[in-house]
Amino acid sequence: MTDAGIARRRQLTLFVPHAGAGAIEEVRAQLDPVQHGLIPAHVTLCREDELAEHAGDVWRDRLAAATVAPVTLTFGAPVSFSGHGVMLPCIAGQPAFHVLRAQVLDTHAFC
Repeated sequence: MTDAGIARRRQLTLFVPHAGAGAIEEVRAQLDPVQHGLIPAHVTLCREDELAEHAGDVWRDRLAAATVAPVTLTFGAPVSFSGHGVMLPCIAGQPAFHVLRAQVLDTHAFC
């Protein structure tokens, strides 16, 4: 919890570059205004429970040392979930994403 009483989550997040986020943010604002107001368009690389499994911030060093090329993901049509959520399913680019996750989490299998 923060001083303001708001719960915080610690996760590793890849944000959509500002130049390409306009159309995505328009969809998010219409389909999920709550989430749109909380965080810009993003993809979660590692969840808080995954990061908690590692001592301290060792994952920061792993991220800095990652040897994967830039990750480019392609997404399909929006899908609603949980009554107010919206997700764009990834339809291309997953292998590079999973390699980066494996390097950060120090695993050898796709996560």
